[in-house]
Amino acid sequence: MSSNVLKSGSYGPLPPVQWRVWPSEPSKSASAHPAAPAGSAAGAARAAQLEKEAFERGFREGEASAARKASDQFQSAARTFAESAAALAAYKPALRSEVERELALLALAIARKIVHRELSIDPSIVVAVVKACFEELRNAEIYRLRLHPQDAPLVGAYLQQQKPARIDLVPDPAVGRGGAVFETSRGKLDARIDAQLAEIAHGLADR
Repeated sequence: MSSNVLKSGSYGPLPPVQWRVWPSEPSKSASAHPAAPAGSAAGAARAAQLEKEAFERGFREGEASAARKASDQFQSAARTFAESAAALAAYKPALRSEVERELALLALAIARKIVHRELSIDPSIVVAVVKACFEELRNAEIYRLRLHPQDAPLVGAYLQQQKPARIDLVPDPAVGRGGAVFETSRGKLDARIDAQLAEIAHGLADR
């Protein structure tokens, strides 16, 4: 490639250069995220408000439902407790009476054992029984006295000392030890130990 060297003063004035101005490119961020319209922001705020109100309404309704359920359960439990208390109050007198009756019968059973034990130790107890019956029958005529065969000699000796009107002594195995059966003008007096205890038990059962 050849070139010419211009000497000073050998060239004239240069023509003016026209610069072309190109339009600037739009911002990438602006093109990627266009500005949202004003109506879209208002709709989002309204939707958020509706969602909040729905949540609060559901929470309140849940609380009210739970409170009603708890109240129903409490009232049901209170009714059950009241009914049970009333039933117990009605049953208490019967229970007390039943317990008292059972305790009385138990006491009689123990007394029977004690009496029979005492009779085996001290057979003369029958004499005390006969004395008490004579006091009860002092205004009646005694015809016959039935005794256990083992008690007859003791009572016979007692009668000989007292010298009452004639009384027939009849040994009878059906009469328990320590007891006696009097046949009189006023009827029969059953002074057997078991008969007396049975009479007491019958009286307690009728209470």
